[in-house]
Amino acid sequence: MPDNCARPHQSDVMNMMRKFAVPFVLLAAAFAGPAAFAQAAKSPDFIAGEQAYRRGDVRGAMSKLRPLADAGDSAAQAMLGEILDRAEQDEEAVKYFRKSAEQGNADGAYGLATMLAAGEGGPKNPAMARSWFEKAAA
Repeated sequence: MPDNCARPHQSDVMNMMRKFAVPFVLLAAAFAGPAAFAQAAKSPDFIAGEQAYRRGDVRGAMSKLRPLADAGDSAAQAMLGEILDRAEQDEEAVKYFRKSAEQGNADGAYGLATMLAAGEGGPKNPAMARSWFEKAAA
């Protein structure tokens, strides 16, 4: 390093690190997105229900997810809505998708939008479907 350049003291470096640590963490969290935090918040029953569904055990999945969905878990509501939609239980699927979507869950909003767009579980409503698609994408 040239003689005319002053080296910062270690305490100055530490002060700079402290000053920028919180904004950096917040910025990193913003880029990671809420999905990264939602993953950590999944309950053991949700994980068991999700795994059961992936194995093709729909009854097992529903038995784990329904109590969570009825207790207000938006991720469980969205997944249960998906299962019910695939089982052609459209009215009940719309009910769970709507509960999830109204809590700000993007999967729930997307599921509700697709059902409203297709007229499944109720009358076709393209305007409302578009609104929920936009919320899902936000």
